[in-house]
Amino acid sequence: MISSGFRRSYVEALDRHTRRADEATLRDGYELGRRAVAERCSALELAAIHHDALAASLTAASDTAAADVVVAAASFFQESLSAFEMVHRGFREAASAAAAERRSAAMLRRLSSFLADASLSARQTEADVEVLHLVAEHARELTGATYATANWRAYGKDVRARSIDVSAPETEPEVLERLEAVGKLLPTRLSRVDWTAEPALRDVPPSNLLSVPLTALDGEPVGLLLLVEKGTGEFTVVDEAVAVHLAEMTAAALERVELYRSTAPS
Repeated sequence: MISSGFRRSYVEALDRHTRRADEATLRDGYELGRRAVAERCSALELAAIHHDALAASLTAASDTAAADVVVAAASFFQESLSAFEMVHRGFREAASAAAAERRSAAMLRRLSSFLADASLSARQTEADVEVLHLVAEHARELTGATYATANWRAYGKDVRARSIDVSAPETEPEVLERLEAVGKLLPTRLSRVDWTAEPALRDVPPSNLLSVPLTALDGEPVGLLLLVEKGTGEFTVVDEAVAVHLAEMTAAALERVELYRSTAPS
């Protein structure tokens, strides 16, 4: 419930503004708009308070001054409402960002638990494929990429997986294959601006890219996690950190699978 103190402050501030409209009285309106958010006042409630305050100011004004009062009150309300909307938008964006961070952390925890699960090694025939599919899917969702590929070339095997946003336009398979082939030669993060400067990409439609190697315990590169076409802006340092973390977990899990295979009785 809106406090009586806020209502009184608004009525008094609007009355001052209709009597001597200036920067100081407009600033009072702006601060009241910010205060309305703290009071948990809705836009409709703020409009109702303004209506009551305007009615009080018009009652005290002469007929000839009524038009000036309405004009002044309109500018005051506009100032209050703009502050109200700006603060509300900031809260919504902060809440949305916090929710996204919590969701990403939860996804990483679940994937980390899966990749560390000892029972994964027991599912010999499909374990590596399962790992790569899950990692590609999570990497794409966590970074906002449109396309994600993960491949693992070790122990005489070549395993790969892809994840594509269902709303994305179809991409020629040859394009992704070309990017997978040259990915290890590219910078970790490649923006749209820098794309055309890469000789290996001159005949590939411009996009942006995040490329992280999968590395064995001995330091040998044995695979690649490739993320292409971030939907909003460019890939960030945070995206890169997430991809590197996923690549490290993936390599460790796949090494464990192969170790189990080499020691398991036939």
